[in-house]
Amino acid sequence: MRWFTVMILFVCTAVSANAEAKKFRWCCIKDEMNKCKEFKKAFPGIAQIAGVGQITPDCVSGDNKEDCMKKIKNNEADFVTLSGGDVLKAGKTYDLVPIVAEDYETLAGMGYYSVIVAKKDTTVTIGTLKGKKSCHTGYRRTAGWNIPIGYLLYNTTQGKANSGCDAQFASNYFSKSCVPGAPKLKGLENLCALCPKESNCESSADKNTYSGYHGAFQCMADKKGDVAFVKHVTTAEVLNYASAKYGKMSDYKYICPDGTTKVVTQEAYEDCSYGRRPSNAVVTRTTSDNKDFVNILVTASKYCQPNTTASNCSGFLIFESSKYVPEKSNLLFRDSTKKLVSVGNKNTYDKWLGAGYIHALAVQGGPACAVSEAAMLKPFSYLFVVCIILGKVFI
Repeated sequence: MRWFTVMILFVCTAVSANAEAKKFRWCCIKDEMNKCKEFKKAFPGIAQIAGVGQITPDCVSGDNKEDCMKKIKNNEADFVTLSGGDVLKAGKTYDLVPIVAEDYETLAGMGYYSVIVAKKDTTVTIGTLKGKKSCHTGYRRTAGWNIPIGYLLYNTTQGKANSGCDAQFASNYFSKSCVPGAPKLKGLENLCALCPKESNCESSADKNTYSGYHGAFQCMADKKGDVAFVKHVTTAEVLNYASAKYGKMSDYKYICPDGTTKVVTQEAYEDCSYGRRPSNAVVTRTTSDNKDFVNILVTASKYCQPNTTASNCSGFLIFESSKYVPEKSNLLFRDSTKKLVSVGNKNTYDKWLGAGYIHALAVQGGPACAVSEAAMLKPFSYLFVVCIILGKVFI
């Protein structure tokens, strides 16, 4: 009887162990397979450090990001790393959720925030922004255009009434601007009015000194524009090398969405921004049991690095790519990533991305600006009238 009981316990334990085994299948695109195979070799050591249960790693080939989303949805794969726009598609179309995010450990951390900067002595607020002169990083760039213009389109009377393109709205909203790369169409000329004339409103920083984050800030600091649309680290970055020309951070203020302003500091952006451009995130199927997977990834990012003893990673380096495929970068993860962190309670696509960034994506995917047929025919209508008048004169 005792022998029988022992056998039953043994069988039950074995069945339980097999039942608890989890699959860890990474969806690889193009050149990522070689790196994934090395990750797979290192997996047992990583799992041991993480103290997780039985997990079986594997690498699955995907044609592209969306193919990986489909495979994860259909339980043919489990994980892939996606950028913000793809996280939105993965969540809305395939019901996938983010579980960990890349952290770059710069001032931007797990993404960056879009802010409006002005000289401290100006009186401009979000309520008086209409009609002011604006400096932007570039047409349809994230922090300098998509996020703030998306905010204005969704939160102002003029924006809600706008039925045209984003550039037409901005042209009507601001008196003059520098928007490098703006559409060169009739009626939108004021979008390039503040850019250096010799730049021809080009988006290239080599041709347009007011292009990019630093360029937009300088456009405002040079008193060409009243405000600059940049990211939250821009002021500190510019003043780090140009303080002699542009002063100190306390000489500038943020224009906040709630109608207030704040003197620029390292932390002032936290409740005075218009949205966040999130870092890349690893997504998987909706489930309440992702704890072990999060633990595995966070542990791998801690130990599988050049500056740690990688004996438990079999020499695998999680944020390097050229080691596995020469002259390639950002395989599985961005090479600039310093660590992976849990997304915590931001574990749905909308919580992770935030309303500001989702609105920004809507702007980016909005209608391209084009001259309407009526606008194109208008000059010919005038010419037709003139011809009739002249005809009557000479008859």
